[in-house]
Amino acid sequence: MYRQDHPKTKAGFRTVKLPPFAEKTLERIYSSTRPKPEEMLFPSSTGTVRSPHNFRRQWRDARAGSAYQWVTPHVFRKSVATLIDREYSSKHAAAQLGHSGTAITEKHYIAKAAETPDLTRALDLFGGPDSLEGPSR
Repeated sequence: MYRQDHPKTKAGFRTVKLPPFAEKTLERIYSSTRPKPEEMLFPSSTGTVRSPHNFRRQWRDARAGSAYQWVTPHVFRKSVATLIDREYSSKHAAAQLGHSGTAITEKHYIAKAAETPDLTRALDLFGGPDSLEGPSR
């Protein structure tokens, strides 16, 4: 195992700002020691690079027999992308995930809305001037 010194694309080079709850959690975890930027945030139990295979096994074991079998790392990324899209935009979501554009983010990460926005006022324009409830145009 080794730590790759570069991301897949140039968009992967970025500084990710953490929300206050994440900062507090990391401060609690590292209350006695502060990791250096070049150190791993979540090393293996022996202090080395965490093996993706071991992480997947541990994640499966933690969810075994629970109501959270469906939760995967991809679900976390999709949840983050969807929330940021709803609160800001797909451009912001793509930037958070390290995508160079919005196409992949929109196609694979942002959940499709189950309900459309309320556009009835605009659509009511097809009903003619008598159907408008608001100020006339």
